[in-house]
Amino acid sequence: KNAIKRFKNDLKKSKNNNFILDSNNSIIAFLNLSTYFRTTLNQMAPSFVFDLKKYNPDLYDIHQKSKEKLFVKTLEKVIKDGKNDGLIRKEINENVTSKLRIEMIESGLNQDVFPSSKYDFNEIQLISFDLFLRGIITKKGLSIYENKLNN
Repeated sequence: KNAIKRFKNDLKKSKNNNFILDSNNSIIAFLNLSTYFRTTLNQMAPSFVFDLKKYNPDLYDIHQKSKEKLFVKTLEKVIKDGKNDGLIRKEINENVTSKLRIEMIESGLNQDVFPSSKYDFNEIQLISFDLFLRGIITKKGLSIYENKLNN
């Protein structure tokens, strides 16, 4: 129960990271989100989510519900704003794309697929992010993204 309480408190703290939504545009917001996810996930063992599901299903359920409320909703907002600004393709489904992004992040933590003895977590997440973002942005968004990568 103490672990569940700590986990809920950590999630509440993470909700206060408005720097993500206060970004100039959705490309910058995605870059900030990516950095935030990598920083947060680097603070836990790569097998955290999978061990959580196996050994503490109640806490895993809280994690899943909180993930939906916090991360998916944040990603949906960034995508919607990006579509309005012409940086994200109009045909992109915010909900499905947001959930796919979260699953991409979590699959990078899967020790059966990417054992930490063979793969660098940061490299996996950077590749995953790059593939994701390039798949949803417009030419205008790509120009901003590549400019940020080169500077």
